[in-house]
Amino acid sequence: MGGKNRGPGPRSLELLRWIERLEVAGLEPLALAHHLGPRAVYSHVQRLAADGLVERIYDRGGSLVAITRAGRSAVRPELHDPRAAAASLAGGALTAHARATSWTAARATLRGLRWVSDREIRSLPAWQIPVIWRQPGRHRPDLGIVVNGAQVAVEVELTAKAARRLHAILGGYQQQIVTGRLAGILYVVDNPVVRKAIERTANAVGMDRRRLRLLPMPNLVSETRALALTTECSRAVKTGA
Repeated sequence: MGGKNRGPGPRSLELLRWIERLEVAGLEPLALAHHLGPRAVYSHVQRLAADGLVERIYDRGGSLVAITRAGRSAVRPELHDPRAAAASLAGGALTAHARATSWTAARATLRGLRWVSDREIRSLPAWQIPVIWRQPGRHRPDLGIVVNGAQVAVEVELTAKAARRLHAILGGYQQQIVTGRLAGILYVVDNPVVRKAIERTANAVGMDRRRLRLLPMPNLVSETRALALTTECSRAVKTGA
């Protein structure tokens, strides 16, 4: 008799909950955050996809997974009208942005830090940054991380923003830092021109540079891989493996 495909088990659903928080996640950061190898994470994603809970996305940067309506309903049954993630974003700038954000979430997960996603921040005013750009509004960071009880905003800035918009956002962050509502900002960057624009604008708004960290994308990836290896070794020692 042919083996029947096993449906998603508790471990697969654990990954699904992580994906749903981000909406779209890279396959490698998903694996590292959950201490899984390539074959194991592929098996879990395959089961989730077979049940229609996630959709695979492919581009030159690698594989990603996006939450579907069914997947969101499985994780958040209280929602009356769950929506799918934008799985059609494959190949564009949004794909790279989603992948980078998931690397940042994986890094925070492996460090044992509490983090909130952009989707979660929509209903958390404490993480929203008042800005004045064209008209008064609020800006959401791509991720929020809590470090020793203090809030750190994360911005994934892979492409350049308009100078006035960047000034408004960093000005809003500066105000939050001055009032003690925010401890600092982590900018994930992958372009020297973007990096210089952030540094120049941070100086223009009077930001204390100790409150701003710029983390190049290659460094983020290498840090996360090293953390995964370190935590895996620690787990092995504790279990006697």
